[in-house]
Amino acid sequence: GPWPTMIESRFDGRVIYYDRRGFGNSERHVEHSIERYADDLEAVADAAGLDDIMIYATVGSCSEALHLAARDHRVTRAALGEPVLSGKEWLNRSEIRPLLAVLDRDPRMFWQVMVQFVSGWGRSTEAFTGGASTREPISLASDDDLRATIDAYATCELDAIAPLVRAECLITHNTGDSLVADPHSARLAQLLPNATLLLWSAAERWVFPPEVVARVREFLGGEMASTALDAGTTLSGGSGAAQLLALSAREREVLALVAAIWHNDHAGAPILRSLIAYDH
Repeated sequence: GPWPTMIESRFDGRVIYYDRRGFGNSERHVEHSIERYADDLEAVADAAGLDDIMIYATVGSCSEALHLAARDHRVTRAALGEPVLSGKEWLNRSEIRPLLAVLDRDPRMFWQVMVQFVSGWGRSTEAFTGGASTREPISLASDDDLRATIDAYATCELDAIAPLVRAECLITHNTGDSLVADPHSARLAQLLPNATLLLWSAAERWVFPPEVVARVREFLGGEMASTALDAGTTLSGGSGAAQLLALSAREREVLALVAAIWHNDHAGAPILRSLIAYDH
């Protein structure tokens, strides 16, 4: 897949890869949950003798990364690409539900369709698969483990976990071609105590502008100080970025709350009433 190329182009340190439980050379037909995935991350770090852990995670995998960061002080930095704040909300998106229906009927076809979806409809899958056949990955997992992985991510809710994370976090989000809706990133950046939100707009999902790659490299290399959302989040790229940069700290806070309402209108209703009552 794309991860070795993506990570090694952004990080000069020691990079460790492992097979997710239920996939590759790991055991099959095992328990799946976000907590168990975090346990596995911790076990890999222990086996490798790591004292300082930096995590590069994207979409659903951001959930186990933050679960580990919330409980393990060795996690000092986490680069999060288009993180999913609520797995249930994301998997209920109109473009995701049909894919899950394919999974229940034909897991092998599901994998091929999912790779095309993640790559972008009508686009080459090479950038995502690293040139591998879309038929290969499904042979690395059992059907029930694949389904169990999806079900595990459906339970992901980071609202309670995020405030416990003390690691510095860089959230990157391509608003031009997103796998995840923008409010997930905006709300998560508000919840994390030490987060920087980097937005840009590009038509290609897996092609990162040089300035974004440079920012991630700086972050993972410890050269970029973290900036909390309410203290002046860094935003770049996209037609709305300049306007966002001009907002005051209070205006950015209000914007993040509005994004939270968009993310979950039922949970956001009390916040909406508070915003209406706010007289500034």
